[in-house]
Amino acid sequence: MVLTASVPSWSASLPRVVHFTRPDQPKKAGVGPFPVLIWEVALRSWQRFFLRSRGFRLRVWHDHNLTECMQQEFPEYLPAFRALPGGIERSDIGRYCVMHQQGGIYADLDYEVRAFFYTELLASN
Repeated sequence: MVLTASVPSWSASLPRVVHFTRPDQPKKAGVGPFPVLIWEVALRSWQRFFLRSRGFRLRVWHDHNLTECMQQEFPEYLPAFRALPGGIERSDIGRYCVMHQQGGIYADLDYEVRAFFYTELLASN
């Protein structure tokens, strides 16, 4: 079966939201908000360049949020989504659901941004 979707109404402009995904449970308990230091460093870099004062939201999605997105947007695929062998696979599929639902920018939590590039994305539209 092929998924088809109409062009979303937000396609003319890029929403000012940056999405990240991470597991519900950290692999190392008691290590702070992120079990891996680079995740914290990367998120801080996004906070430095994509400021709330400019209207940006940074959203970290957890496994349970991704499942809720799939249930809302693609309920017919929810059983297959839940049957995936691991969290990484669900994260990979779930991020597409989030981007379909909300638009914006997606980045892995190990990607440290070095410059503000939002206007360049708009110019390339």
